[in-house]
Amino acid sequence: MPAPMLAHCLIVSLPALAPCTPELGAEQRYPAGPNDQQIAIADLNNDGAPDAVIGLFTNDQVNILYGDGLGGFFGVGVPVGSGRGGGVAVGDLNHDGLADIIAANVLDDDISIILAENDEGFLPHVRIPAGDGPASVAIADMNMDTHPDVAVSAGLDDTLRIFLGDGTGAFTPQAPLTIDDLRHVVVGYFNADAVPDLAVANSSPGEVNILIGAGDGTFAPPVAYTSVFGGGHVALGDLDANGTTDIVVVQRVVSVPPTDASVAVLLGVGDGTFGAPTLYTVGQQPNTCAIADFNNDGDLDVVCSNIMTSELSMLYGVGDGTLMPQIRMPFPDKPTAIAAADLAGDGVPDIVFLNNASDELSVLPNACAGGACNAADLAEPFGTLDFSDVIAFLTAFGTMDAPADLAEPIGTFDFSDVIAFLSAFGAGCP
Repeated sequence: MPAPMLAHCLIVSLPALAPCTPELGAEQRYPAGPNDQQIAIADLNNDGAPDAVIGLFTNDQVNILYGDGLGGFFGVGVPVGSGRGGGVAVGDLNHDGLADIIAANVLDDDISIILAENDEGFLPHVRIPAGDGPASVAIADMNMDTHPDVAVSAGLDDTLRIFLGDGTGAFTPQAPLTIDDLRHVVVGYFNADAVPDLAVANSSPGEVNILIGAGDGTFAPPVAYTSVFGGGHVALGDLDANGTTDIVVVQRVVSVPPTDASVAVLLGVGDGTFGAPTLYTVGQQPNTCAIADFNNDGDLDVVCSNIMTSELSMLYGVGDGTLMPQIRMPFPDKPTAIAAADLAGDGVPDIVFLNNASDELSVLPNACAGGACNAADLAEPFGTLDFSDVIAFLTAFGTMDAPADLAEPIGTFDFSDVIAFLSAFGAGCP
């Protein structure tokens, strides 16, 4: 994605962040709902606190946990009607300023469009057929008409399906694309244009397929890159800090006899192509990974959930695209979907994950000593908000660096990041 226009007038350099030693606090648990599968983090009720949307596999609903703004969630989940599935995504589908939800219903062969009625209420869901076994959804404006569109991966009939939005919450299906044994789809910007592209993991033979967007809702034929056998989840981030998007593919396999699995890192060139994979060991049967700067050193790190060994793997980034060997963190109830978000507004990402064995959501607060006071506190002296923080944000925004990537969708730099910065700046330091 090209640098925004305001980048051309900036000549200052980004002040250094304050590195810290990550100190993950005591685990907090909240009821997630039965057969919890996937999670999306977004501010659903416009109160400035991240909320959690949890896709449930067999319960005909998604479950919402509203954030308390203090690093956790209110304890009572709010069920919202949907289908039987798992994959969830959040976006403003009808331009009313409210966050809407799309859920993939893998057991019902459709997706649910769940439009917000107000800050804490949703309209009855509308279902759209989406192939055989839709499991993953992603939202972006794929035909550049300012309206959000939807990509859906349907693994049982090997199809990737695009639904073009009209800005009212209604969608028109396009002709499906065939990708063998596909699993997870994400939106990214992989070349030097402002058009959304797609990355799709397939399990066998173990590839990640890159589809470059044409800007009219269509895509170039998929280009397959070797990743890791059993690839089932994709995470995006600029791991080598060169302004281009890199890919992490998770090896979702159950091996006999049980052995540790891998994640594959493919560094982006910036023209839509990617380098050869580098493999890093994690635990057994990893489910998903999340990418964030957990130790505030300016380099992105990777944390993964491992079901079979019931643990998390933390791999700290060096800043050149390589990762340190994993640090294992045991948790008893088989962690599955994982995400990173600044739940407390203190400028450091916390870890959120689901537990398959207990149907609970866990929060690991990141008490990163020496961290900033909130997401807008980007420059020294930390603990205060002033013009140096504004300059730091504008510089990071212009060069598409992680400190300015403050709002969903992660990996894009647009007006929503500016609004997020201004909101945090206006809130001030405690």
